[in-house]
Amino acid sequence: ALAGEAKAREEATFTLSDMYARSGLAAAENHDPTRAALWFANAAILGAKETNRATANCLRAMTWRSESKNAARAFDTGFEHLRELRWNPRRPAMIVEAENLRAAQIWDLDIEQPWQPALASKARWAAWDHSGDRVAISLPDDTLRVFEFPSGKELARLTELQQSNIEWSPEDRWIAAGNFLWDWRSNERHPLPASAWRVHFSRDGRLVLLQWNSQAGICAVDAPEHFLHPPVPAHYGEYADFLGDGRTYVVGLPAGGLAIHDSATGAVLDSLTNGLSTDRDGLPICVSADGRLIARSNQPLLDRENPGGTKFPVHQGAFTAA
Repeated sequence: ALAGEAKAREEATFTLSDMYARSGLAAAENHDPTRAALWFANAAILGAKETNRATANCLRAMTWRSESKNAARAFDTGFEHLRELRWNPRRPAMIVEAENLRAAQIWDLDIEQPWQPALASKARWAAWDHSGDRVAISLPDDTLRVFEFPSGKELARLTELQQSNIEWSPEDRWIAAGNFLWDWRSNERHPLPASAWRVHFSRDGRLVLLQWNSQAGICAVDAPEHFLHPPVPAHYGEYADFLGDGRTYVVGLPAGGLAIHDSATGAVLDSLTNGLSTDRDGLPICVSADGRLIARSNQPLLDRENPGGTKFPVHQGAFTAA
């Protein structure tokens, strides 16, 4: 009786192994190599007592695993939600900013550990310069510090800063943070006309776009104390940025959708508000470097050179190239 029970259990296990293998084949036919590799690997484990069955499924698992996308690095920030990820331009390192929480971390991806200078100082915001050799960090004591990366050597410090997001100018001379433009090498400071939540420089470094509350406005970097034209309406706290060479910029509208403005005059050049269900639909998420493509929340990707083209809707993301 015991022998019969053991044989029945073995046959059931082999049957289950074959079912897993069939699921792996189905996943492979659906061009899902990761799922296929998992099914085959589990089939091999279940069928380990039958050499031919186990060998075949191991080979299948290895074959499909070679085509699957596997995590190169993994780490736990402890944040419930993430607002933004910023890759270092040259090194295996990343800034991670929390959503709805003034906290940022810098991770060394080679060792999958947080970078200690940022961890010890309890960073709130952080930004790489364009070389990747320096990082600016906003701290809870209302100071802004510039560190050499990865050595951690402090290069400069600004005190009495209003807490805000941080942005470097294209030539890495100026840092925009809160209500100041700061030349971190000479300690030259210029006030901005508003304390901005988000700041973007134009690609040529001549203009800076400030966003705060439900407004967005543009200043000239060489005279940043005043706006070039009256600020325009913008969705509360959402994305705004220059397009291409900086002659135009895009903002999310308070009721959803987006508007494209002339940087010199503030005039509306285009407005997209169709097909919106909520005030978050159609908001710009990010733009390509050349300004042609605009990713929109819950709406198709906008191709400004082919407005009628059908593109997939997105929820979040970033362009890596023009």
